[in-house]
Amino acid sequence: QASLSRKPLLKPLAGMGNSLYQIWDRRRIAALAKEAGAIETAILPAAPPAAEAIWSQMKDSFAVLVERNYPYLHWRYNQRPCQDYQFVLARDGDKPLAMLVFRITDRRSCIIVDYLGHPRSPALPALLYKTIQYCQVKALRHILNSSGSIFDNCLRQYGFKPLTAALANNMLIACPITEIDLAPLQTEANWFFSYGDSELDIDLQPLSAE
Repeated sequence: QASLSRKPLLKPLAGMGNSLYQIWDRRRIAALAKEAGAIETAILPAAPPAAEAIWSQMKDSFAVLVERNYPYLHWRYNQRPCQDYQFVLARDGDKPLAMLVFRITDRRSCIIVDYLGHPRSPALPALLYKTIQYCQVKALRHILNSSGSIFDNCLRQYGFKPLTAALANNMLIACPITEIDLAPLQTEANWFFSYGDSELDIDLQPLSAE
């Protein structure tokens, strides 16, 4: 649509295409809202202790899985420097069902970085719908998933699609030590070693239902 709008003769066609896409997108989101049902969701600024109950429910569903109990989540997300995460918690009354973790980038995109719950949890549509609502209010441009191929397959049934081109690598891979103060590094509490946003992409396949 953006490329068409730069050509005067095709600008009306671009606007029409964009309008049709918005109608289709609203219908798709409405269908997701219907599937979400009455499951309660809330967006929290920190991983809650209630996540411990979700871990207890899901830990036997995978052959190999990084232990996602509350101490791990608190360390991985609540205590991580230089990143602000949001936590979408789904409940059935007082019972925690599942949780989605995302963050917002400087380029106004939402990145889903972790998921806590059964691989086929009925709460997943509610988590995604709440995330989409948040992104719409914040006028974000995209919702991306960086949490691994296993979860990718779950998201495709809700309208997510593979990227046609790889994202640009904008990671800082080097920093001259002459430009930073090394004194804080002498305190071990200031160290944070991280594979990435999460370890969801190195988990193995869920156990089969058989």
